[in-house]
Amino acid sequence: MAKREALSRQAVYASEGGLEWAKSELIINPVFTGGKRTIGEGTVVIKVTVGEGGYWVTSDAQNGLVRRKIQVFLSPDSLDPGHWIMSQYQEIYQ
Repeated sequence: MAKREALSRQAVYASEGGLEWAKSELIINPVFTGGKRTIGEGTVVIKVTVGEGGYWVTSDAQNGLVRRKIQVFLSPDSLDPGHWIMSQYQEIYQ
């Protein structure tokens, strides 16, 4: 059980790392649609879709047999260019 808990936490951290990657890519390239990255021993798949006033970003991480998926809505911070306002955050269970 301890190993499964450790893998689960690593998958959540990898998924959150994928969100950070998407945020930095969107600053450089506003038409970024996502991609795939290896973080540690896990894999993260990012999907970005344009929404009204921002972006829906889904980060799907797999670490061993454990999978964690997080979806957020990001909008540009008008007071602090180059930063994002995260108005929604949810872990998606499948």
